[in-house]
Amino acid sequence: MLLSEYKSRIQGFFEGGNSLSIDWYTNVKQAGEAMRGQINPTTLKRSVQIYGGLYDGNETYYCPNDVDVPVTLYNPRNTREKWDYMPVQAYYNNTDSDKFTIDTINGAKRIKLRNGVSSSSQLLNTFDVVGTKTGVTLTVNHYDFLSGTGALQGTFTDTNTTISGILPTPIDITDYLNGIFVIPANFQKGSDVESVTVKLYTTPNDFYTLVMEYPVVDGWNIMRMALSGMTKTGFPVDTNIVSYSIEYKMKTGKSQIVITDRISLIETYLYNFEYYSNNMFIDSNGNWVSTPTDITDKINVSEKEADILVYEGCRIVALSNLKRKDVPPFDQELMRKYNSYWADNPSSALPQTYVSDTGISKGFLME
Repeated sequence: MLLSEYKSRIQGFFEGGNSLSIDWYTNVKQAGEAMRGQINPTTLKRSVQIYGGLYDGNETYYCPNDVDVPVTLYNPRNTREKWDYMPVQAYYNNTDSDKFTIDTINGAKRIKLRNGVSSSSQLLNTFDVVGTKTGVTLTVNHYDFLSGTGALQGTFTDTNTTISGILPTPIDITDYLNGIFVIPANFQKGSDVESVTVKLYTTPNDFYTLVMEYPVVDGWNIMRMALSGMTKTGFPVDTNIVSYSIEYKMKTGKSQIVITDRISLIETYLYNFEYYSNNMFIDSNGNWVSTPTDITDKINVSEKEADILVYEGCRIVALSNLKRKDVPPFDQELMRKYNSYWADNPSSALPQTYVSDTGISKGFLME
């Protein structure tokens, strides 16, 4: 369902609906939060590859930014080997080895697992000190970092974009050609970022280029770039990578402080992580996003879930016009929609974790 259809359907429930003064982007986001407090739309279920050994030992793993409801973590090579989600406080008070949790450090989500398995990794730089890095002026941030003793920050623009460093000794990336390059980076405003690019050099004229393919969000991003997608300039030598550069290019006229922490190569993924995403919208570029920005953006829900979402949106409009006698009630219709959905989806319809803005409570609906 497109956002334009969502808008039209809600307008049809109200007399003079076409004249409603509504911020439809906010309305649909609030309606989605309320709906996801009651059900887990199957269209929002995702599975991503998880790489280990990011920092703080081998029990800390990459976690996507858009996790709404965790489902399970499993070994794709042996699906009987899996771990169940446990809230963070209960996890630290529990010693079961078949549990995992998600905690947050300085705004960055990370999976914690009592299983010290880690694929081979190659540390390129801790980014604890400036050292001999060149390009954008850097300073040490001792407060907002993910590993070690600090992280490095600098102001990046649409023209002042790059930091470069020489490796202490040349590295061999042969074993990592099916792995990833990892950069933890903190952005003040992700939407102002034009691109993130990494280059691995043998000589200034012989290098590999990796480009970040996912949208950047506000706050910490554990950015992953697959080496299998590298492009080649000249004749770089896999066994002789001697330096690197990182380019954070902002959109025209934009600038912001970016914090960078430990950069590394990781050989292969270890687990698959299934979860329900809070990115309920798909933009014109095909990206899953948490907030729509255009009336042509798609709402990623099925037909039954779309019906519920429309009634949640109607309810929000009605609650903002309580003094008007011509505003119809929507609670009974919404109750019937949810009850029908729960009856059809008894195993996965109810949320597995707390959602802060549920809108209409399940207790109320079941009365």
